[in-house]
Amino acid sequence: MRKPLAANRRSSRPSSIPGWRSLPDGRVTAFFGKMDMGQSLDIAIAQIVADELDVDVAKVDVVMGDTALTCNQGGASGSTGIQTGARPLRSAAAEARRLLLQSASQKLGLPVEQLRVDDGVVSAVSDPAKKTSYAELIGGRHFHHQVEWNKQIGNPMDIKVQAKPKSPSEYAWSGNRSRAATSRGRSTARQVRDRYFSPKMLHARVSGARAPPAL
Repeated sequence: MRKPLAANRRSSRPSSIPGWRSLPDGRVTAFFGKMDMGQSLDIAIAQIVADELDVDVAKVDVVMGDTALTCNQGGASGSTGIQTGARPLRSAAAEARRLLLQSASQKLGLPVEQLRVDDGVVSAVSDPAKKTSYAELIGGRHFHHQVEWNKQIGNPMDIKVQAKPKSPSEYAWSGNRSRAATSRGRSTARQVRDRYFSPKMLHARVSGARAPPAL
């Protein structure tokens, strides 16, 4: 059971980019205000954040259902978990990329138009050796930036940013099966137990999969 965030608990407010941070090893933590109840929301959100930030989806960790860390986006919400729930986080990730590119532009002394991002590394199009990374630009801190929030919680929650999210034709991760294998943990309740239950809590889980009886 992972406990890397316990010492860094903070309240997440929609008026700032719904927290994501780039760690020294290049990993990204995204804080999502909904719960996964078997529909693989965490996988989809990781793909969305990876696409907007131009990082490998395997480097994106999604924190859900922690009221001290995530915004109140209103439960699991079934199909609307992506349709409405992912909207502010997609915008936040796109805005974070825009701001990080501005910082990289200043650091490298090049216009944003002459930069590219590959797996969280920003480099000059004309000289790949001239580069920096998200982790270097952030310095291991939380990424904070004020945005315009519509003052609603739950499914209606949304933010307004300057950045324009990518079009579907630009997606590298969203919609593919890159991390679908993690659903096996849900089918046996192993992942649910590890993620959502305390060690001493009694609960029921599937003990094994069996074929349906023959008719």
